[in-house]
Amino acid sequence: MPVSDALAIINEVLDDVLHGEESELDSDTRFALAWYTQHGFDTGPFGDADSIARAKNTAVDGVVKAGVGEASGGKFRLFDRSELDTRWDPAEDSRLTAWEALQHLAVNLEQSESQAARLLARLGGVGDHARELAYLLYMIASDNDWSEEADTYNSLVATWSRLLAIRPRMTENKLWEK
Repeated sequence: MPVSDALAIINEVLDDVLHGEESELDSDTRFALAWYTQHGFDTGPFGDADSIARAKNTAVDGVVKAGVGEASGGKFRLFDRSELDTRWDPAEDSRLTAWEALQHLAVNLEQSESQAARLLARLGGVGDHARELAYLLYMIASDNDWSEEADTYNSLVATWSRLLAIRPRMTENKLWEK
């Protein structure tokens, strides 16, 4: 079999797997993923956001309430990581999303691995979805030549096993508590 044929098969299977992973994500995260694919963190028409939200079984108002983005003046945009609430607590978030968890993990990892591991310990199963999402966003960012974004998600994926290794010790020592 020629290498090009083998690569085509591999990419086809990978695409099937990745789209299967997307179905495991919450509807607000699926919305954010679709928006990011089309617009990145740029502002776009509210009509686009509304169409995507309906297709992902959510509403733009719900996405806004989830803390993922903002809608105003007939436009929508995802929040950039620099705009995230630094006091965010996943235990108090009434509409917790994998998108928001991932973005906060990325911000925490920029500070330190131990800080990211503390947050990961608090996320529970949402952390697993955040990891899946990091893979997807890395691929999207790479495909769009958004190198800084790709690096952010790649760093998180690359350190994941270390975060998991740190996390149990931190939980045992109750360092994750406020």
